[in-house]
Amino acid sequence: MSADELKYALRSLDLFAPWFRHIFIFTNCAPPPWFQPTERITWVDHADVIPPDGLPLFNSHAIEAWLHLSRIHL
Repeated sequence: MSADELKYALRSLDLFAPWFRHIFIFTNCAPPPWFQPTERITWVDHADVIPPDGLPLFNSHAIEAWLHLSRIHL
């Protein structure tokens, strides 16, 4: 069950921390119906960074390692 925590967290960042220039949401889930990508928020799927033979991946340390090794310029 979701209480739209992500929506309120992103809204709070926009209102109270405008110095964050870009936010990447890295997940294996589809974006919620209310999500609209903007120039400041990008939804990145695990499959865009991690090779198919490494998926599914649930170890946060391994996920961070793949982010570090990826060619996505964060």
